[in-house]
Amino acid sequence: MKESTCSKAEIVEVIKVIVHSGSGEKNSDPIKEKVEYWTKDGEFLFSEY
Repeated sequence: MKESTCSKAEIVEVIKVIVHSGSGEKNSDPIKEKVEYWTKDGEFLFSEY
């Protein structure tokens, strides 16, 4: 078994925000959903599409 390099893991609370963007114009600008993650203090962490 391979040895892990992770030194610490913990469960933390974050704010998950779902954002919609795009005008909905067929292929030129479809509506997309983006998920953003923020700390409870308002610091942006990362987003995913």
